[in-house]
Amino acid sequence: MNTEMMVAKIDHTVAMLPDPLRAPAQAESDGIVADMWARPPSDRWTADRGTCPGEPTYFLDLGADDPLENARIAIVPEETPDGLGEVFDLYYGLSPDAGGVKLGRYGALDICAAAGEWVADHLPATMRVLMFAA
Repeated sequence: MNTEMMVAKIDHTVAMLPDPLRAPAQAESDGIVADMWARPPSDRWTADRGTCPGEPTYFLDLGADDPLENARIAIVPEETPDGLGEVFDLYYGLSPDAGGVKLGRYGALDICAAAGEWVADHLPATMRVLMFAA
């Protein structure tokens, strides 16, 4: 499958997100800075506690021995310009630097994680394995 077709399928899946999980046009922080030592958003997520804002931090559906690079869906926290909170970018793939596709920006980690889980569960079967060339 070529990259253009893959992105079109991802966009189609994201367009079907239920309203409570849709990324707002302009995400505003919920004012809470995520505690990097806290548990990941759900049992499906793995956290890399050695990251900084702007780097992929949460990774969906990895096995115990899987490298982080194998994640299909990742969350990248970003500090807000005022430094008073965070927003969370959701990616299919790790980040734009790694060829990932941004799915949306959220003001709350739990909603971002739920959207990532929904997208992963609703991707076409052919997209269930990360398809970006290394």
